[in-house]
Amino acid sequence: MTIAPRDKQRVLDRLFKLRIRGLNVAVLRAIFGYIHAEHGVAWAKYCHYAEKSGRSERVVQRTVKTACDYLILRRAYREGAPAIWCPELMDMEPEDAVRRVDALADSYNKAKVATPTSSTIPAPHPVDHPAPSVASTTDPAGYVPASGPSELASKLAPHPTPDWASKSASDSAPLKPQEVNPKQKIEEPSCAVTPPRGGGAWRTTRLAPASSQAHDLAVKIGKLCGLGDRTYEWSKHWRREAPHIVQSWLTDQGWHEDHIIGVVWDVIKKASEWSPPESIRYFEKPIMRLYAQLAAQIAEVQRSRSRLERE
Repeated sequence: MTIAPRDKQRVLDRLFKLRIRGLNVAVLRAIFGYIHAEHGVAWAKYCHYAEKSGRSERVVQRTVKTACDYLILRRAYREGAPAIWCPELMDMEPEDAVRRVDALADSYNKAKVATPTSSTIPAPHPVDHPAPSVASTTDPAGYVPASGPSELASKLAPHPTPDWASKSASDSAPLKPQEVNPKQKIEEPSCAVTPPRGGGAWRTTRLAPASSQAHDLAVKIGKLCGLGDRTYEWSKHWRREAPHIVQSWLTDQGWHEDHIIGVVWDVIKKASEWSPPESIRYFEKPIMRLYAQLAAQIAEVQRSRSRLERE
């Protein structure tokens, strides 16, 4: 099955008429442009959706969350940018979406293997651009809220598609970038990138520039961990790296501050003997488990709704 540009435009036109609060149609057009026509998934970072749509990353984050709440989009977390797909265009399970993205990213990395001096993997180019219409040329700042997700879900019932034979992704480590003089190296932070974890062969050093929100959240987490109020006495990781990691949580992963704080509190309360961890990444896996559970609950609700509609 191949997704045609007219299918994407048809969905965008209907969403524009619904005028859902918090759902920016320009951002949706950018995301739909990155959706692969044959595999039905997009895996670009939020900063690329923001650049393509001309909106901020905060608007992208809010739009993706609203679209997932209304079952317009679905999202699966992985190592790197999350996999995003539209069930109405091509429905699949989160595990299948991750396998498709890994297969596409693997082939994309092999195509870029001829440039070993680059340590940052560029974002995939948009697959297509839907034809402009009323939904694409006018994008009002405020939307009239819909009556509720249940009413909207009845209007946006996804059409089941045949199962796609997923390809298994083979792991490939990128080439090691050429070393330069550390004194002459000037770090230019780019968009949000979550470095690989677990003692990999390489780690990217380009993290998102930390905003005041990310810095305050990192300080709050450090105090909850028991590092104390004197932040200047904290370790180098907590003073310099933690705010950038938290920024990648907020922008690239799309995690919310309340959820992060709730997981941190839960981890600390359940620990029999607690001591501050060496890295703030200690909380990444518990947060990912929380969002995996939320995604599973949303998928179960969608399956139940599909069964009721068939009956």
